[in-house]
Amino acid sequence: MSEKERLKLFVKSTNLSESAFCLRCNLPRTFISSMKNSFGNDKLNKIVEQFPDLNTIWLRMGEGKMLKSQDKSDTCNSEASDGIFNIDYKQKYFEVLEKYYNIREENDKLKRLINSTIK
Repeated sequence: MSEKERLKLFVKSTNLSESAFCLRCNLPRTFISSMKNSFGNDKLNKIVEQFPDLNTIWLRMGEGKMLKSQDKSDTCNSEASDGIFNIDYKQKYFEVLEKYYNIREENDKLKRLINSTIK
């Protein structure tokens, strides 16, 4: 399932139309219908501002549950009760996401290179 398909599934779960969802997130009304298979972090941030319970790992990679409240691993507190651990999960997520997109971009370049050498 693509990011677009997962986003459509999430929008359906909100009981909003796609255009109403986009307006609420301050996105163009046709954002969902005109998007390819994925979208940038700027758009993701706008969506998460309006729907903070959306599990962005599920949306981006299809892992876990749609909502953070459904996925116990995403609802853990970033600081242990004894104060020993202080992990910024949001920062770690964006670091991993950046690596993911860099790998994806490199993969696309390699595919184009292979296709150009085959022809």
